[in-house]
Amino acid sequence: MVSRWNISAYDGSPPDGENRRIPTTGPLYGREEILAGLDAGRLQIMVWTRKCAGDLQRLDVGDDELPTLLKEVLLHGTYRNSEWCEQGTSGPWAACDAYSHARLEWVPTLGRETRVDYYVKFARNRAGNVLLLVSFHLS
Repeated sequence: MVSRWNISAYDGSPPDGENRRIPTTGPLYGREEILAGLDAGRLQIMVWTRKCAGDLQRLDVGDDELPTLLKEVLLHGTYRNSEWCEQGTSGPWAACDAYSHARLEWVPTLGRETRVDYYVKFARNRAGNVLLLVSFHLS
């Protein structure tokens, strides 16, 4: 049985077909509102997919670093698109905003700073108090 349950704050229905893109002219979730929620500690971050958890582990990004990194993405990143994401093969769906963000990082194997490009995708839960982190990986 396939779940069609939308747990995100976006009021819409998950797709029936292959196209997961949500037609919009901008982010579904306001940057300022998310930034304010992160700053005030009213917005909890939850790693929502196993793939995202694995990617964060490979990148050596701890839970304590996520609020700062997400703020940086929202302040300096580029909004790419919005799309539906499913948690697992039959799990609930969330309407997500996707961002790309490039930053300079020290890479020990190179012995210098280099540009690292990230791809980040998230949604807000229906109650609005949790940021569901769906993707956080290198572009």
